[in-house]
Amino acid sequence: MSIQHQPLGRSGGIEPASGWVISFGPFRVTKARRLVERDGETIHLGSRAFDLLTHLLEHAGQVVPHRALLAAAWPNVIVEDVSLRFQMNTLRKALGSEDAKRSCIINVPGRGYCFTAPISCEDEDALIRGRGFLTLANKC
Repeated sequence: MSIQHQPLGRSGGIEPASGWVISFGPFRVTKARRLVERDGETIHLGSRAFDLLTHLLEHAGQVVPHRALLAAAWPNVIVEDVSLRFQMNTLRKALGSEDAKRSCIINVPGRGYCFTAPISCEDEDALIRGRGFLTLANKC
């Protein structure tokens, strides 16, 4: 049985609510609270790494160009690609996947980065009203 990918991002597909919560593996990311948890324990991420993670999650399964990631984490600031690489490595370490080959965040040379792990998304408001999850399978 194949699950069709439905992007969460603004470029088509499902538009995430401002209070979304996305789960993948042992992780749970709450955008509005800027919170990342692994098995219920808080993982401390810097603001840039968190912004990159949420942008990748909103476009899970899609290759996100370097420029789009730079704009998401450093709006109105000119930065070098090395800053993006540093933050992506920091993010991979925080998620326990320093080995880029086994990471849920892959680099697509010359194009950008892609979040590849299957995710479940819930709208915090919908969760309060008792609605369920939307499960997506992601492939780049």
